[in-house]
Amino acid sequence: MKRYQYSSLSKENPEIRLVTLLPMSNKAKGIEINLDIVSMFPGSPSYEALSYTWGSTQNCVPIHVQTKERVVGVPFRPRIRLPVEIGVWTRHTSSAPKRTKVAAHNGYLEVTRNLAEALVHLGYNDKPRVLWIDAICINQQDVPERNAQVQQMSDIYRRARQTIIWLGPERNDSSLGIDTLNHLGSKITVDWETWTCLPEGEKGEDEDSGLADLSKPLPINPKQWDSIVRLLERPWFQRLWIWQEARLAKYAVVVCGSRSMPWDRLRAACFRLDHCIDHDGLPDGPLRDIIGGLCFYVSTYNSHTPLVDNLRLTRHSKCSDPRDKVYALLNISQGNKFDQTRGGRAFMVPDYGKSVQDVYQEFVVRTIEVTRKLSPLMYCDLRAPLPNAPSWVPNIPVSTFDDSLNHLTAASGIAAHASSLGNGILEVSGIIVATIDEVLPTDNPTTGSRDDSLYDLCKRVRRLASRTLPCRKSNIYPCGGSLGEAFCRTIHCDHFAEDYFPSDPSLPPFQDSLDVLLALMKEPEENLEKLHDEASSEYSRYDSDSGTLDHCEEYLQSRNFLITREGYIGLAPSATKPGDQIGILLGCPVPIALRPVDDGCFIVVGPCYLHGFSKGEALFGPYPPGYARVIREGHVSFINRATGEWSLTDPRLGPLPPGWQMISENERTPMFVPPSKGRPSDDDPIYKDPRQTLEAIRARGADLCTIRLK
Repeated sequence: MKRYQYSSLSKENPEIRLVTLLPMSNKAKGIEINLDIVSMFPGSPSYEALSYTWGSTQNCVPIHVQTKERVVGVPFRPRIRLPVEIGVWTRHTSSAPKRTKVAAHNGYLEVTRNLAEALVHLGYNDKPRVLWIDAICINQQDVPERNAQVQQMSDIYRRARQTIIWLGPERNDSSLGIDTLNHLGSKITVDWETWTCLPEGEKGEDEDSGLADLSKPLPINPKQWDSIVRLLERPWFQRLWIWQEARLAKYAVVVCGSRSMPWDRLRAACFRLDHCIDHDGLPDGPLRDIIGGLCFYVSTYNSHTPLVDNLRLTRHSKCSDPRDKVYALLNISQGNKFDQTRGGRAFMVPDYGKSVQDVYQEFVVRTIEVTRKLSPLMYCDLRAPLPNAPSWVPNIPVSTFDDSLNHLTAASGIAAHASSLGNGILEVSGIIVATIDEVLPTDNPTTGSRDDSLYDLCKRVRRLASRTLPCRKSNIYPCGGSLGEAFCRTIHCDHFAEDYFPSDPSLPPFQDSLDVLLALMKEPEENLEKLHDEASSEYSRYDSDSGTLDHCEEYLQSRNFLITREGYIGLAPSATKPGDQIGILLGCPVPIALRPVDDGCFIVVGPCYLHGFSKGEALFGPYPPGYARVIREGHVSFINRATGEWSLTDPRLGPLPPGWQMISENERTPMFVPPSKGRPSDDDPIYKDPRQTLEAIRARGADLCTIRLK
């Protein structure tokens, strides 16, 4: 039998192929399918979509394919919801459209063993089953078709009667894992808006009502835990495409071997697991990220999350084609359909004819154009650059998407002024504020590595402080305050409990952190040696402050301590060298380390922390005495700590220009209305704060310049 030859899909009308899996009563005959082209108009045949792991392309399995005779032409477009049948036509012009018969033809296709296993398990014995399966329904060798079908993927999953999530055959007690999760998920209800858990039904109705109490351990024995962990470690949960497939599904069911459960129950069960990891010892690391993703992000469809944030959320997910790191997220990201400010232009159109470098570069340029932010630069790292690409394009597959500096606001409230000049040059506006003079590694200087002991951490902090503080002529930091306070804020990247209202209990207060640092600096050297002994009083004293010390360890990880020619201190990527410069770039929330090159351009080294420049000081100066920026119930606010008075706008900006008004809903995000405009409607454009425009910043005396990145 010859290999199956695909017929082309229509370029004028949305069409897809559907697999009809024929009855499996005689399994000796192998897998047999019909593959038919159907319209995507309302009334198209009912089908189920399959979400699965492709698996290895080695040792593929042949399946028999047959296609019915069909007529190619312009399909009838009903004005009401009537069934659409292939071969029924209407006139669209003065003459009838040309119709062409395509003969029935047979052949074979090779599918991966994972897919073959799924088809055998999912096939009925006595009736056919209609499915959409990407590996079969898309001609993978036809690049233009792949481009077009990936664009339709969101509609394909939304229109499916249900999505089948195939985890694979029974193994490693997977039936026990499915049954345990199914039972747990059936006994609780999760409010995804408030992230709270309630018993299913009335409280106290049955003995399982206590499962919703997040403060209690779950009544799950070690064998059940092991089966759950092994189930959640299956390859499906690591696939990148599941973020789209599960989120867009009208209804989804999880199938593993002979067991199944509703997708919503699995999500509810994972929510409960996520809140008992500390109690019951479910492994931390990527598995916890997967569970968190299942709980909070692979949820009810919405497209409000920017693509760059979705890239960070899916950093542990895998795909075989690196271009899919971007393409797989387009349909579930903000702005994926149209950028209304640019005349309805699509954010990105999948094109598998482009190189990985071109796709990632387009992602950066379009993100800057649509969001007016330079947020992709936060994830560039000169230690692991994308080969054959500009330094301002992140190497998405290997990036850690470290979000430990996301609280900084160096220039995030201002729109980016940037443009791609071609030839890999990105022109941005900003200020060069410092030149690095000295770089101190935060690793152990003798081994170049870290261990996790309390002793090692204390020694490294003391070493950095001793190299930084005593060598200064003045105890005053250039931006104000003492050097000791500046050092403490630097090793914590100025991120403390009081930066939030109510205070964030997961972060240490600044004063506690400073007290620990000062005590550590005064500790005799012989006492530090006692930190090797967990039974010592010294160990107990510093271990009780381990939250403070662990917090600074997060920021020291993979960074170097820097001292600039101007006397500033900070933390920068480990690739940083003396002579590198620190730029505050409009639209970028973090300072960026830049390396000058011969032609007047810069290459991006990576994001950094520079004390005194994390909160817009380069553009607006320091806050007035007593004022602070605080995240209040998830929204940016400003407080005068002396009076307790709150404000939605930065006190450094001064009054609005004459005629402008500020309007806020529920005392949260402010909106700005220019002169001669009334209260804005939902259809009106959103105006930026006129005090944060490029012209207003220049008028304040900020030394803005044009910076070219390559």
